[in-house]
Parts: sequence; C-alpha cells; structure tokens
Amino acid sequence: MLDAIQISRLLEELQIRTAGEIIQPSAPGESYFVFIPVTRDSDNRQLPTNRRLQEAKAVLLDAGATVEFLLTDEQTHDIEAGLRATLLHSFADDVRNVFLSLGADSARVWIEPKRALEGLVVAEMRAKAQVYLDELDCRLESLDTTTGENLPSVLACLRAIRHSAPVTTTELRDELIRRGFSIPSPGWLVRRLDAMRRSGKIVWVNHGKYALSLQTLQELGTVKGRSSPDISRLLALARNRQ
Repeated sequence: MLDAIQISRLLEELQIRTAGEIIQPSAPGESYFVFIPVTRDSDNRQLPTNRRLQEAKAVLLDAGATVEFLLTDEQTHDIEAGLRATLLHSFADDVRNVFLSLGADSARVWIEPKRALEGLVVAEMRAKAQVYLDELDCRLESLDTTTGENLPSVLACLRAIRHSAPVTTTELRDELIRRGFSIPSPGWLVRRLDAMRRSGKIVWVNHGKYALSLQTLQELGTVKGRSSPDISRLLALARNRQ
C-alpha cells in the first residue's frame, strides 16, 4: 500500500498539484484525503477536470491507494466555491449545487439535490464536508438539503423588495428571514437576485441596492386599504428613519 509521500510523488508524475498535507486514513481500509487546487480557464472550465481526477484516482487505486480529492478554488479562495467543487466532484449524480452559511467558527452546508438522497449518501457528504472545513478551523454545524425547506420564491423576493426598496442583499436577507423564510447562504440569495435582474424583474440602483423594475411594479399592481403593499412600504420607510 502506498504512503502519503508515494501518493504525492505519483500525483506529481501525473502533473496534478496538491495543496497542504495529505490526510492519513483514520482506520485501516479508509481513504487518504488529498487537497487539489483547481482553477478556471477562459471558458470557465475547471482545471484539472473531473475526468482527469477520476483517472488519477484509478491509477492510485491500481497502485494500492484509495484516495478522496478535496478541491480548493485557488483563484477566488472562496470557501463556498471550494466546498461546492469538492462535493460536485464526488457526488456529481446527486448534487446540483452547494451553498454555505458561515458563522464565527462554524458552517451550515446546504445541498440542492438532483434526486432524493439516501441516508448513507448524506452521511458521506457530511464526512467529506467536515474534512474540508477542518482544514479551515471551521466546525460543520449541519448539512441539510434544500428540499422541503421554506425557501423564498421569486414572488416572495419581489414582495420583500417592494416592501423595503431600495434594499441591499443583507437587508433583503434579514427581511425574508423575518417573514419566516430560510436563506441557505448569501451566495444563494445573490444568485437568485442576479437571475431576477437579468430577467428584468428588478434593477440595481445606487450603492449596491435593488428595487423593482417598472414592468414588475405594473405586473404586481396594488390593492386599496390597510393591506396595501404601498402603505406597508411607507410604514417601513418611516420606521427606518426613526
């Protein structure tokens, strides 16, 4: 069976760089964990590719070493991007996207699944996420799927923006949480807002704030009386000025 030094040398021969120390198996028969820095080319393709990494794993297995690759995003040094790349690499058939909500020294990981996940698969994801976060001195608080969570729809986001506009991403997140919604991560909300902006539903105004487009305002319409969203907005503006 290969040791960590031999694994590192073999990966070097395969022209695959490693980052940090290779983590030894915690028990006989378990895998080594190897950190691999990844970059993106001009077409936004991951380098080294997942296919090349799978081929390297096969070569190492033939040589007598079982390894799991943990991918780190070298360009952005983004923890969420690195964790997303790691889990997508290992669970490509199960995971559509990964989001991370960071606390002071802990993290909550959200998995957007492609299909219903078995308990064993979720446990494997949790173990790999914990290994990745351990290197960053960050504790995994929980790993959950977005399935069944009360995530805000586009309409819910539009209503919250209308209530508080112009609104920053942070302010919108706080308003949605106040309304009882779950927000997987700031990255999740930014992606949703970007999609809404590109579809013409919202516009980006001064100082990184968002407001509804004229078209969306016309589509949402209004109602008369105390429940009017326009009255709610005026009350919210008044509270903010106090």
